[in-house]
Amino acid sequence: MSIGLARRALSEADSLTGHGRGVLAAPIERFRAQLAALEEQLLSPLDGPFFVEQPVALFQLRIRLAEIANQALQLELGATGGKAYLSVSGEGYQRRLRESAFIPVVTPSLVQLETVIEAHRRRVAERELA
Repeated sequence: MSIGLARRALSEADSLTGHGRGVLAAPIERFRAQLAALEEQLLSPLDGPFFVEQPVALFQLRIRLAEIANQALQLELGATGGKAYLSVSGEGYQRRLRESAFIPVVTPSLVQLETVIEAHRRRVAERELA
């Protein structure tokens, strides 16, 4: 969900950069490159047991994808301007904004993932001290 939402928001923002919003072109390309790298990180280990053996890596990846989606929506908002709020409810930016609100709470939620990551870090630190 994060990947598709980020792609669409970046595409929408990119389509508006020629309308006096050229300063957004560089951040759009930077986020596209980050998104492509994250997609590669997600897809490349699917042939093996990497995410089974190292679930924290998958959790961190999911959190970063959610962050990219949120940042992409902010770029789209900047490119669209006030028109984003005037659009018909359920369409365009407003729909994508509502969809993005569900990303942090999709089970497992981002808070749950961060809790597991923190517990993992504590266990690793305790083992290193022992």
